[in-house]
Amino acid sequence: LVEHHFDQKQTVLVLYRKNDTKREVQDKLGSVLAKAKRLKRSGSIKLLTYHGSKGLEADAVFLVGDCAQLSTSPHRNMAYRQAKLGELGDPKPYDTAQGEETLRLAYVAITRAKQHCYWFVEPAQPPKGGLVSALARVHFKKPFFEDLRGR
Repeated sequence: LVEHHFDQKQTVLVLYRKNDTKREVQDKLGSVLAKAKRLKRSGSIKLLTYHGSKGLEADAVFLVGDCAQLSTSPHRNMAYRQAKLGELGDPKPYDTAQGEETLRLAYVAITRAKQHCYWFVEPAQPPKGGLVSALARVHFKKPFFEDLRGR
């Protein structure tokens, strides 16, 4: 799919959640990246983290992996409570803020696409211990999202 969009002269962003995924993405896309370099169109395909894509856009965006909260922090929760950050009475204000940030990050990644957005994921696993997962919010009745902008 990446090569198809590249061959159509479209710009492409391939986004991944964690830096340790970058090598795997580069390996999978080695031939199209080499083609882009050979044709002096390397700027047409960018590989970035979800965070690194903020402010950019492309004709086709490929998301690799879930956007999920990875951990909790009792120490930071305590610091947030003492600093009176978060909602009054929230026993885990730092964890709550991190969960909200996780969903904002998914929003940033998805909205980089001008025309096409593909999201490649493992089957959704329910989040553990109250952690937030963007995919847990997606209903997989269809293997795609409908474009409802024209309605």
